[in-house]
Amino acid sequence: MAQLYYPLLRNRIRQIISGNYGPQKCRFGQGIRVQINQKTKLPEPRNHNGIDLEANEGTAVFSITDGYLYWRNSRQSGFGLELVLEFEYGGTTLYAQYAHLQSISVAIQSEQGLVFYAGRDTDFCTGYRPLGSVMGRDMIGFTGSSGNARGLPKIEEHLHFGIAKGMSEVLTGWIDPEQVLRRIPG
Repeated sequence: MAQLYYPLLRNRIRQIISGNYGPQKCRFGQGIRVQINQKTKLPEPRNHNGIDLEANEGTAVFSITDGYLYWRNSRQSGFGLELVLEFEYGGTTLYAQYAHLQSISVAIQSEQGLVFYAGRDTDFCTGYRPLGSVMGRDMIGFTGSSGNARGLPKIEEHLHFGIAKGMSEVLTGWIDPEQVLRRIPG
């Protein structure tokens, strides 16, 4: 089985300070996201499909293992600028999502050697675009406040990190990242 690493140098689950449901940890499956019900026009909690790790804007983000990297920045997605790492775990292909990024900054292994790629949260595309292969612990980008994290108070800056079982136009089959990485403090 491939060696797995945490996505940040310091990994701690973020606690929501503001919001309608009081302070709570931003773990997988918790109803921390609010969505307006189109029938009642009232806010409703929505399950969280990942974990939020405390991180000031501009914190370096790392590949959790060897794999193939994709990127996207869709105005329709609440994730903003995101990277997705396709990797093997226990004989299964999984997809690690890093969301709300400020920028991508990664050295990709190619036939020509190392190719450096940089992108900002102002670069938009639809669908996932391939970048290339990375190794575990490679720096791949920097945290930010893109997508629905834009405008959060400084104390709530974070990296949204999720793991999914499938990827096509969107990621599907979300699983708890702590099942793969071990329990994260917080």
